[in-house]
Amino acid sequence: EITVGSMGGDIVSFNFDKDRSPKTMVIEGNFPRVVCDFPEMSIDRSIVSKASGKGEVVARIRTGIHGAPEPKVRIVLDLKPSAHYTVRQIYDRANKRYILHILPQNDASPAS
Repeated sequence: EITVGSMGGDIVSFNFDKDRSPKTMVIEGNFPRVVCDFPEMSIDRSIVSKASGKGEVVARIRTGIHGAPEPKVRIVLDLKPSAHYTVRQIYDRANKRYILHILPQNDASPAS
């Protein structure tokens, strides 16, 4: 689920049926993206492998399943180019929900 935050940027939330915190990486450059790896998880077959982001900063969402030796679900958020971003992470264990708030930066400092 993607929503535009009231203070700008996009809020992307993932809901799970198990308690699994992801490994998240921010990749900068001409094609900025946020990569989230969810170890030892599967993905509902109704979720498409590529979808339009429809947000302020998320241009596209890609999903993939990686097998052995380290099985995981990978979700890539392709961000709109030519900007720097701040990525804030919240993991709500009680509700099994992982939330990313992605904000464009006003200056030229690197993403965090």
